[in-house]
Amino acid sequence: GDLRAELTVTARYILRTLDDETELLRILIAEARRRPALLQTASDRLIGTTIDEFTTWLTQRSERTLTEEDARALATVALGGLVTSRLLAATLPIAPLADDELLVQTWVDLLLPALAPS
Repeated sequence: GDLRAELTVTARYILRTLDDETELLRILIAEARRRPALLQTASDRLIGTTIDEFTTWLTQRSERTLTEEDARALATVALGGLVTSRLLAATLPIAPLADDELLVQTWVDLLLPALAPS
């Protein structure tokens, strides 16, 4: 398959999922001080599972050999960028930092070289 197209669909899916979970993110942040265990459990489920799944996908789809450690680091950085873009907009009174299409295109452009043959 076309790795660029797959990454583009993946980024759009992740952003849509984060948009659907905006209210949950707000609640988690509001409750973080009073109930840190709740935040830890929810974060493990929401973010940890997604990083695990994306790590596996990167390992399988990469055109070069990625160690588990390298794939996890790449997944963490890649997903962190998308999560942060939504987290900032959901929790702070700021305008979106980048248009979604530009964000997705830039995300894909950054990931492709990391997955290309060395």
